[in-house]
Amino acid sequence: MLFIIGGVSRSGKSTIARLLSEKYNVPYFPMDILMSSLIEIDNPLLINYKADSDIIASQMWSFTKSVLTNLFSYNSHFILEGIAFWPGLMTELNFIHNIQICFLGMIDIKTGAKITQLRSDINSPNSWQTEFKDEELVMHINRIKNISMKLKNECELYNFEYMESGNNLDELLIKADTFFNINKNLYKQG
Repeated sequence: MLFIIGGVSRSGKSTIARLLSEKYNVPYFPMDILMSSLIEIDNPLLINYKADSDIIASQMWSFTKSVLTNLFSYNSHFILEGIAFWPGLMTELNFIHNIQICFLGMIDIKTGAKITQLRSDINSPNSWQTEFKDEELVMHINRIKNISMKLKNECELYNFEYMESGNNLDELLIKADTFFNINKNLYKQG
């Protein structure tokens, strides 16, 4: 079983995936590492890393689809996360019934609280936010809110789970844990 957390940047995907991985002892892999690696090696997929999440997911899709197909063939359990997943693209997989997937967005995020959080995350692996002034962060957060609305609409269209990451990580972790029901799915598939 593949457990996938997709969504917009800075919505808590990595944190939730890492916590679930530790709790259930299921391997976790952040797809953004592969994206960064592809960009570093002459960017063969022509990924525009400054584009919106849906555009990046489309640019990476052939690669992402191949990774998912290969992981699925292992008949094992993995938790993956990243912006490389988008609802409309996921419907192309012929083994979609063996994937649990949810998407995280931030439509209702309070801009000031998010800026404070981003400023406090300076030691995270993706601490790009230190390069920006508050006004630039406000523009970025508003862009994330717009992409989140698009994400939520596509989730509704394709019947995927959308979760508002909001301001409460503990609440989000409980929602994701309940949705994935990893213990049951591990037992069911052996």
